[in-house]
Amino acid sequence: MGGDLRQGDVIRPVNATSDHWEGPAIVITADCDLANNKHGGRISCVPVLPLSVYLHLFYLPPRLQRLQLATRSRAGDLVRTHQKQLPEYDEPISDDRVISWVAETSAQAVATTFSMTKENTAALGAYASSYFRLERSVREKFMDAAEALIESQVLLGHHKSESNSRRAFGKDLRSFLASLPGDAMFLNSLSTDLNQGYVCYLRVLREVSIHEIATRAIMRPFNVKFERVSRLRAPYVYALSQRLGNVFSAIGLPEEYEIGRQKHSDALAELISRVED
Repeated sequence: MGGDLRQGDVIRPVNATSDHWEGPAIVITADCDLANNKHGGRISCVPVLPLSVYLHLFYLPPRLQRLQLATRSRAGDLVRTHQKQLPEYDEPISDDRVISWVAETSAQAVATTFSMTKENTAALGAYASSYFRLERSVREKFMDAAEALIESQVLLGHHKSESNSRRAFGKDLRSFLASLPGDAMFLNSLSTDLNQGYVCYLRVLREVSIHEIATRAIMRPFNVKFERVSRLRAPYVYALSQRLGNVFSAIGLPEEYEIGRQKHSDALAELISRVED
């Protein structure tokens, strides 16, 4: 692709990087600023994340955290049930302490302390194992984290089988992608060889020196760090600009505003409720 740099151009690092925030990006500097050299040599871009990376960062964490709390609670409930039978344990043990105790020793050691049955010992081990796997999954790849989520759903009884859990996960995932937050924009592909699904994250702005971007394949001086690989077509480039503007032009109102609104709506509702037919 030839020609000058323009808004909507897709750039990527010449040398691959493991930092997804330093990967492909889309130029958002206005064309008029580029044409009139009003950018001061710095080009503004928004990062583009592979779909699986975006989901791992923004979709999975709250779901994994809820399941972690649930498995920890189940483990705590199980231990407290047996704790009640021992007079020397008069203070109910907390969920956190149960998990820490298992981590420090083992589920078997904790179960032995409370004279648990073989069945309950296995259940405690399963809940603790699920908790620790969910905790690790935040640092693992998307599919590994998804597997941890699916298995924990079955363990907790949220779904009767693994197949049901997988179908529910797929349904929830499709629903999430169908209504992405305003600070994200989905793209099917970035170029012929970058076509696995991507999300532009509009809350993070990157700056790149214009001298570090090669707009033609033959432009490879020593200081080039990025290459242009494609350009967004209409209407996508216009939709990106519009969404970016919405993200940063939205004006949030203070907590007092919400409190006042709630107060007056409650008062009005109370007044209406007292009116006789």
